[in-house]
Amino acid sequence: MAGWRTRAGLIVLAAITAVTAAGYAVLARQASRAEENLTAARRQLGAAQVEVVRLQQQIRGATANGTATAPPIPADADEPGLMDELTAAASQARVHIEDVQLGDASSAIVRSTGAAGANGQGASAGAGSAAGTGARTAVTVSLTATGPRAGVLDFIDRLQTGGRWCEVVSVQVTAQSGDAISAHLDLRFPYGG
Repeated sequence: MAGWRTRAGLIVLAAITAVTAAGYAVLARQASRAEENLTAARRQLGAAQVEVVRLQQQIRGATANGTATAPPIPADADEPGLMDELTAAASQARVHIEDVQLGDASSAIVRSTGAAGANGQGASAGAGSAAGTGARTAVTVSLTATGPRAGVLDFIDRLQTGGRWCEVVSVQVTAQSGDAISAHLDLRFPYGG
């Protein structure tokens, strides 16, 4: 009887060993696949980073050569349309805007027809006259945008690349809790012919 128990114990032990070995083999295959997937993902990330650098260089080159297309300058102030654009940009960037104040600046604002000015947005009034551009009036906007840092930066980018030409005059950033920031923006939106 003891021999039979020993054989049964050995058979059970052999079965457990076989199941364990099969489990290790499956885990080894899964680990190998995971390593292959990780290597492929690293290659894709490297290729994407190279593409980002290439596109950034292309954008810089287009801006330096004056081939970048600037958003249009409307013929009139269209303040309701401007408010709609501000609200849409904030919504798309997932930020909250408040303390929005509109004004009308009589100071000359110009848009360069050639290369961008020192701030990347346009030349100064004197340089604009020399370049053959006309002075314009502008709607001034003062507002506070609050949200995640990436969202506020996206909001500013959307304003500068949106439906109408925008000059960011000043930005004052205050850290909030976590990743959130609050940015007070002074903006100018030129109009007129």
